[in-house]
Amino acid sequence: MRKIKIIAEIGNNHNGDIYLAEKMLKSSIKAGADFAKFQIYSLNKFISRKSNYYSEFKSESLTFENFEKLYNKYKNKINVFATPFDNKSAKFLIDLGLKTIKIASGDIDNYLMFKLFHNKKLNIIFSTGASSFNEISNTYNYFKSKGINCTPLHCIANYPARDKDLNLSYINNLSKKLNTQIGYSDHSTSIFPSIYAMSLGCDLIEKHFTIDKNLPGGDNSMSINENELKELIFHKNKIQECFGNKERKFSKSEIKTKKLIRRKYFSNQDIKKDVVINMNKLDFLRTDKNTIGFKGNQIQSILGKKSNRLIKAGTLLEKKHLS
Repeated sequence: MRKIKIIAEIGNNHNGDIYLAEKMLKSSIKAGADFAKFQIYSLNKFISRKSNYYSEFKSESLTFENFEKLYNKYKNKINVFATPFDNKSAKFLIDLGLKTIKIASGDIDNYLMFKLFHNKKLNIIFSTGASSFNEISNTYNYFKSKGINCTPLHCIANYPARDKDLNLSYINNLSKKLNTQIGYSDHSTSIFPSIYAMSLGCDLIEKHFTIDKNLPGGDNSMSINENELKELIFHKNKIQECFGNKERKFSKSEIKTKKLIRRKYFSNQDIKKDVVINMNKLDFLRTDKNTIGFKGNQIQSILGKKSNRLIKAGTLLEKKHLS
């Protein structure tokens, strides 16, 4: 059976408040998420003071110390990990012992950071928003060449992303081109695109998460809340159940149905001894008996054969009737 994993992307929705971050972490656990993810950065190593977003990122920053507290407290309850936005933050996460690290779309070509991941036995997840196929394949092949396990996430770098821009059809196209499993980082405002992506084969879904969409800052307004996350996980479980596995297996009830719907060959008239059997003397009928008889593809075992006795009309033909 497929194992689909859901990432509750808390990001910076906590606005730098460790108590709010912890509430969101607890809520993601309660909803049943597999991962809870944050964004970690050393401000001046990540963004220029001249940027229009400098003040916003400054106010939303979760300190290394506070992330470490949350990680150590909850790492045995949920897989807590983060996206580092600079090399200092990446080193911090590696030294802390994280085994999974997420690369943001904006860092898809940050090879200076990628070098830090060599020989660390990490699982790398990277988003592909606003990235060409060449950029995606270069990053994917780089990680593979270094023996680093990695999963690309289809992503549209809009916040929020409109349904008509999501281009979910690209998921299977990208999967075929890279010959690997593709996940989905969903920036829409509802859970439905994530459900559709799971139906397309995505086994890793990232969805922005909050406890209050009315909170300022971060991505709170476009995030889903606990009840929506529960609903998403409900659909995840249903999809896993419906998809089953790649082998064709028959349930007991289907085997029972098979006996009811499959047909066998019956005589449609009295057939005297030593008469050659032809199609005109046969009916192909359903029988709810688990009889031996002849299956549909065994017709050549009947045609042209002679009856070795009188066969009454309505008789299920068996080998014993033929010579």
